[in-house]
Amino acid sequence: MMKRILSIEFKNIFRSNAFRIGVLVVFLFGLYGIYYGNRVIEEQKENISRIEHLENESIEHILHIAGAENTAGTDIYYMIFHTYNPPTDWAAFSLGQRDILNYNIKTKILALEGQIYDNELTNPLSLLVGNLDLSFVFIYLFPLLIIALGFSLISEEKETGVWSMIKISGVPTLSFVFYKIFARWLIVVSLVIILMIVAALVFRAGFGVVFFAILGISIFYVSFWFAVVWLINSLNRNSTYNAILSVGIWIVLCLMFPALGNTIITVTTPVHEAMETTLIQREAYHEKWDKPKSVTMNKFYQEYPEYKKYKIPEEKYYVAGWYYAMQYVADKEAEPTSKQMEQKLMERQHKAETLGMFLPTVGVQRMYNTLVNTDLEAHMRYLASVRKHHKAVREFFYPYIFEETLTKNTPWEKRPKYQPSAESVDISWKSLFVGMLYSLLLVFIGIKLTKKI
Repeated sequence: MMKRILSIEFKNIFRSNAFRIGVLVVFLFGLYGIYYGNRVIEEQKENISRIEHLENESIEHILHIAGAENTAGTDIYYMIFHTYNPPTDWAAFSLGQRDILNYNIKTKILALEGQIYDNELTNPLSLLVGNLDLSFVFIYLFPLLIIALGFSLISEEKETGVWSMIKISGVPTLSFVFYKIFARWLIVVSLVIILMIVAALVFRAGFGVVFFAILGISIFYVSFWFAVVWLINSLNRNSTYNAILSVGIWIVLCLMFPALGNTIITVTTPVHEAMETTLIQREAYHEKWDKPKSVTMNKFYQEYPEYKKYKIPEEKYYVAGWYYAMQYVADKEAEPTSKQMEQKLMERQHKAETLGMFLPTVGVQRMYNTLVNTDLEAHMRYLASVRKHHKAVREFFYPYIFEETLTKNTPWEKRPKYQPSAESVDISWKSLFVGMLYSLLLVFIGIKLTKKI
């Protein structure tokens, strides 16, 4: 009997023009999301592939025009050392913050704090609209499809008189509703799977752990919205009421509450240290021109005592060793503020994670971004690798700077090569578990109310 109900339900669904149009529209948006995300990431990959050549070409040009008596400390001032944050295989699925955070930080061996937060100019219109990648389609458009497919499961049957016939026939109404929802759930989940397979092929990302993790989270998210639809149907109201309530819930969960939560997090955890860090670093650097060189060098020797053997004459206006030591000391003086800023950014991240436990839309978006390494934590790991590389380059060239080695005798080709930060595959199990509890609670209430109809 139930197989027959399921078969009839599939026929009714596929016979509907509204269903075919709705599925087609969402599917096309999904394909565009795959295309858009892939286009952005491929462009970033292409830029990253040219970085090593650009760095070598730039340094070779500086060496070519350098004077015969130039020292390493003179010419290294103009040299730029590139770092980059390579996208993961699945970054195109959910671009996260890769469109607003710099993935190619260019540094000199000057004070780092004045360079590390530089960003490329971004089109403000694209920031306002956001990224229409595949994760956007799953989070915002799939719930609308689910609402369109399921807002009138019971009310339509009652309005057409079918519900009375079902009750008279002896078919359990709970089972009848379940199979109607299950048929639609199978269709939507199949659409999710198809889009994920297409994405894996287009991104050339394979079918590994991340693929199945994203797929599992997406199916959970779809199931949550079907639980919402079931609960709305179980209220036993008319189709118009169900439609308005469903769309209202979508607006609240997908738009209003996330925006409100983001505002609260921003207000309660202000980050003023970004500008403050840069100002402290710059002031610390500029003021040292008016102080005795020994003041700067004594602070530098605390970290690098091996350079005490090199004399820094006070009477000379410019000494290369003192100049680069001054850059380092300015960075150290700005370090506490920089760490405070990082702590506040991570505090915001933790608050967003807490918010995600109450709002599935926020929680799922965070899980997506964390899985594909496009979240703030991934960028913080990148910044840590930039600091590490900057230190390695500084310490490699310090001996040649303090010894005033001629530029032509400096082994530029042996300079440290940048090593990107390692990828991290992490799932917020807490948010996922809480979201599953919400879904089960909604289903439980829906079942209880459905039995009373």
